[in-house]
Amino acid sequence: MKQRILLLVSFICLLSFGAKAQENIKSAFEKFIKAKNVNVTKSIMEERDFTKKSLPLISKAETYNFIIKQKDRKLISEVVNAFEKDRTNKDTYLFLTHTGGHGVPTNARALFVGNDRKNAVNIGIDEMQSWQLICLIDPADYTRSHRYAYAIEWNNDPKQQQLSGKIRGRLIVTYSRIPDEVINAYTNQINTTSKPGSANSSLNDLFLKKVEEFGSYNFIRNKTEALTAFEALKTEFLKGNTTTSTGSTITMSIYTLCSWLAEKKMVDSDLRQKMRDDLTMMINRCDRNNDLGRSHIGYLELAIKALK
Repeated sequence: MKQRILLLVSFICLLSFGAKAQENIKSAFEKFIKAKNVNVTKSIMEERDFTKKSLPLISKAETYNFIIKQKDRKLISEVVNAFEKDRTNKDTYLFLTHTGGHGVPTNARALFVGNDRKNAVNIGIDEMQSWQLICLIDPADYTRSHRYAYAIEWNNDPKQQQLSGKIRGRLIVTYSRIPDEVINAYTNQINTTSKPGSANSSLNDLFLKKVEEFGSYNFIRNKTEALTAFEALKTEFLKGNTTTSTGSTITMSIYTLCSWLAEKKMVDSDLRQKMRDDLTMMINRCDRNNDLGRSHIGYLELAIKALK
């Protein structure tokens, strides 16, 4: 049985990201934490496999709760800009952003830690939280099955900021196995689309392709295009994926799409009602008697709530 040692660290001088793939984010995080007049409280958990010479990571969860003055808001902008630079990195497979505010649906995310789903760091719990998230495949993992997740979230309540003159938020880094249903979904596509001897068909290529298709919505400019995107996901889900693990990836994408459309006010009342009716129909196609079906239903119900 592999010996695993859990390291609980109360403080650290420098971030230990190591991977060159995240150099922009690493630099921005370090600059933020070291900046004058930034009050930071650190919490760091790291687990490594000490049976191997390279001491590979098993899990990581780093959180840096910060308080900055309004005049130092540019520090947040610099981190956001670093995320934008690293989103085109070859190891990036997910990039999401959310702007919180009064009346905007919450858009919570669980950043898993380690090889199972027992531990996670949650972001976006409060409706006033704005956040940005990027996930990158660990370049040191030859199995291409583990990833780093980096996030920044901050309170976007102008009244609170005006009263206190301060902005509260967090910088977050986690390390975990990529969720099985995501790996399986793209592995299945590799098996059916790759040609023997082709070096271009990789897990990462398919991640990038699908994220562009299902996870990034800035290309949507009007309600017609919004409906087209929604219908594409709905068709994919109803096409035999109501009982598959791939369905979890699709329903998660449906939820993020609906949240984005509501946030950007891209749907009128008629389209909103049509989408809600379709989501209810999709829920009725799911099996409530198993965990997978209940997972699908959970995301679809969140999508309906986002469209209220």
